[in-house]
Amino acid sequence: MLAVYQYSLEKVDGFAPALEAEGIFDPDKLAQYSLEEVFLRLEKTCYKRGELNAIFTDRLRAMGKYVKDSGKKESKKVLTSKDKKAIENFLKSIKGVGHKITEKFFTLRGL
Repeated sequence: MLAVYQYSLEKVDGFAPALEAEGIFDPDKLAQYSLEEVFLRLEKTCYKRGELNAIFTDRLRAMGKYVKDSGKKESKKVLTSKDKKAIENFLKSIKGVGHKITEKFFTLRGL
């Protein structure tokens, strides 16, 4: 979700340890953080994209809530499957996720 608008997967991967440490990869934490807290945690990782960070903050929090509401076990089952249509339907149900993000997800998964 963060590897868009001229940011490659490789570039975002460089931020991965810091993003993980700040709870950005944990749907439960994202769902419970306020928008301001997600924004500050994102900025703390040195992922600073100006006004885009506000957009990403909203999308990340929405993703956390969606995964939490869908159930982590069910979400993992869909996202680790090889059913591209099911994965695409799941991802596109998340605010801000469209074709580019699903294609990057498929690339990461080798699908």
